[in-house]
Amino acid sequence: MWAIRWTALVGGAAVAVALTGHPLSAQEAACTDTECFVNAVADCRATTFETAEPGGMDARGRYRVLGHEGPACRIEFTFLENPNPAWVETPFTFLVDPSMSSPEMIHGAVETCLLGGAEWYQCEGPLIELIVGLSEPEEGLVDGTGPLPCGEPVGETGPALYPMPENGRWGYVDRDGAWQIEPQWQRATDFSEGRAAVGGPSGWGIIDREGNTILPPQYQGATFVTIGGQNWYGSPFSTYSEGCTVMTHFTDMEQPSFFVDRQGQVYWRGENLPETLAGRDIRRFGVFSEGVAWFQDGFGEEARFGWVDAQGEIVIAPEFVAAGRFAEGLAFAAVRDGQGAYIDRDGQPVLPRKWTLYGGAPFSEGIAKVNTGAFDVSYWQRDNAVAFETVDFGAAQGERPASAGIGDEAGSFRDGRAPIITDFLDGDDLVYVRADGTVAFEPDALDGIAVCNRRALPEFRNGLVRLLVADDGENCGDEPFYAAMAQYDTAHYVYLDTEGDVVLRQEK
Repeated sequence: MWAIRWTALVGGAAVAVALTGHPLSAQEAACTDTECFVNAVADCRATTFETAEPGGMDARGRYRVLGHEGPACRIEFTFLENPNPAWVETPFTFLVDPSMSSPEMIHGAVETCLLGGAEWYQCEGPLIELIVGLSEPEEGLVDGTGPLPCGEPVGETGPALYPMPENGRWGYVDRDGAWQIEPQWQRATDFSEGRAAVGGPSGWGIIDREGNTILPPQYQGATFVTIGGQNWYGSPFSTYSEGCTVMTHFTDMEQPSFFVDRQGQVYWRGENLPETLAGRDIRRFGVFSEGVAWFQDGFGEEARFGWVDAQGEIVIAPEFVAAGRFAEGLAFAAVRDGQGAYIDRDGQPVLPRKWTLYGGAPFSEGIAKVNTGAFDVSYWQRDNAVAFETVDFGAAQGERPASAGIGDEAGSFRDGRAPIITDFLDGDDLVYVRADGTVAFEPDALDGIAVCNRRALPEFRNGLVRLLVADDGENCGDEPFYAAMAQYDTAHYVYLDTEGDVVLRQEK
């Protein structure tokens, strides 16, 4: 058993008290330096040791040697101070080989437990359940009652918050760089409608603008990347839109998606579908936008897409092989591969009026990225006019051409800027363009900036864009930069404004 402990003052003396679990015994010695504790671990004798930097982390914690388990030694660790209050006085234990006792081994065991490698050191206890998500994934999901509370925009309730890492943990700052939510998560996403997804390698949850937990960080998406032998799972949550997020989580298999409201209650999960969808093979939902969300009925080549409103009424029948989010009155849909168009709420093609497109992103700020062919990308305006088909650098500079083609990788307009990677034959450069296709700035051409996550196509949010850049301004090294980690050896994060000026910078 495990317990939360505290220290009480009795008659002027500090007395350790245990609710349940492992009480502090009178036979335990207390080490005051690392060498003493390392020797105690080597002998696996009952000892306590407090340290200001457990595992290299900016916190304060206490180790306790509990005793032998076979040839191994069981050690308990408890945070006494931590930026995340939920971690304080919430213990966990782990096993080590006492013959290998060293500061690096002990610190490494703590870090590994907290990074999700619980099986390596047989890590267990309340903090592991909280951080790593060893509890049953379905726990904590509560079905909501009444109608689905989605389909209406939710305004932001305060100034913009920006994810920022410090000492290997993500928190949130305002535009002046002041911490509004202290760093405490290994991964974090942008806020939308007052909610953000946060977590660690093995699980994600939802928080509000004060950092309070809406859903605990224990849910996994179906995708993951492996870094240093550890699987880092993708988030099962979409960005909040019109009051809800779509959750598609993975247990022993990928589960059909459902909606989660801003209070963390779930809707349309499992058999709890509206009457119009009951009996269908519903696999996935899109987020609500303009009062409707797309849904997928069936699997593989048999899958068909339609749209449903928040009352559960099908507004566009599932007759399409691809579907997108409605924005500015239009949504992309396709009747066959390579035969798509932007449709209206009647399901009719209006942009263009024939099924000729290979793909299309939702409209944003009056412009959408459109795939007019298998490898042809351009940007269209809402009124059927082409906004631009090439990137314009202005006057030629050195060997650079005045214009470049648009590559396969291109993003949406936000705050008047869209990220585009130019065609490989024209330089393969990341640029941010204006609505007329002219280049506002090229990050790698800025003084002291070398972008390490260019393929992620970072988009603007609340007037700023977050880029991962090389520490030395020149070379990103060989690290993998695709997992949005809070700490890299050779890179750090910056926020640029729409003119390419640095507004915020991660301190390392």
